[in-house]
Amino acid sequence: GLGAALAVPSFDELEDLNAHRHQMATWYRKHLKGTPLMLMPEGQRDEPWVFGAVTKEAKTKEAVRVELASHGIETRNYFFPMHLEPVNFFQGTQTYEIPLPESERIATCGFYFPSHRYLEEKDVEYICAVTKKFFDKAVSLPKCTRKPNWVDRTEDPSPALPDGKRRKLNGVNGHNGH
Repeated sequence: GLGAALAVPSFDELEDLNAHRHQMATWYRKHLKGTPLMLMPEGQRDEPWVFGAVTKEAKTKEAVRVELASHGIETRNYFFPMHLEPVNFFQGTQTYEIPLPESERIATCGFYFPSHRYLEEKDVEYICAVTKKFFDKAVSLPKCTRKPNWVDRTEDPSPALPDGKRRKLNGVNGHNGH
């Protein structure tokens, strides 16, 4: 269907996308080291499509997200636990009667950092510095080198391109559907 039609053009770029995802995860792990955040586990092939962290308490998560947002850094909450989702959307709000307290805690205390393909190490370093400063006021912030809406561009700045060339993007606001 429509999802396949949108996904097929990305297959040619899958290796580049995964290389960038791996690099991005490496940057987050490096720059968040020493924070009290529980970072998502490292996979055999560390190429996550999102990069998540969990705080000890929900109020800390909300405060970290508010602080990041005050610096123009968008985050997302972890997904809602599957066992609490309605089993059948057309027959009411029945849920599984299974207590999964760890799943519920992680969903309540977890959030995702930005993870789009335009992130460079300087961006991740800045995001992580804002995060570290939340936990330790003595941390100094580097100057943010990005302007608001910097991702609206006409060329793909992906550092994972093997030939070093930049692709022209053909979509709205500089995005080509990836």
